[in-house]
Amino acid sequence: MHDIEAIRQEAERLKRSIWFLLSFATIAERTAHLPAPVRFVMLAILRVALGAGQRLVSRMAEDLGLELAVFEPGPDTDSIDELFELARSFRILGCLLGDLAAWAGYFATDIEEAGHDRHAPRRQRIRPRSRGCHRPVLRTSCAIRAGPRHAFCCR
Repeated sequence: MHDIEAIRQEAERLKRSIWFLLSFATIAERTAHLPAPVRFVMLAILRVALGAGQRLVSRMAEDLGLELAVFEPGPDTDSIDELFELARSFRILGCLLGDLAAWAGYFATDIEEAGHDRHAPRRQRIRPRSRGCHRPVLRTSCAIRAGPRHAFCCR
């Protein structure tokens, strides 16, 4: 029972980390429109946050036996361009962390099930309830999408 609770706590920690990364992306985009002194201070803060996010994602990738390639912005970029690059990097890291966590089985719906696999469920054909339509409907599994407000969405 302690293992299941530990997995759930780790899944919640990973979800919060994904939300933080996506929130930093929004902050970076909004900071690009502020005056230069504010951009300078926020760039320093966001660079540190990006390094922490990269370490988090790369350690999880290493635990799963994968290697993460990290993008570094060029030294001649403008502060506004760098803020938009940081926003893009935060979104990519959030998506990577979500994909790695899902692949590792942290977001499985039935964690108690002993033999849950690491792959997303296949599409299932479901008949619609209305009598007028006879075409089968495809359902897909939940996926993580990058975005400032809706990180988790289902199709």
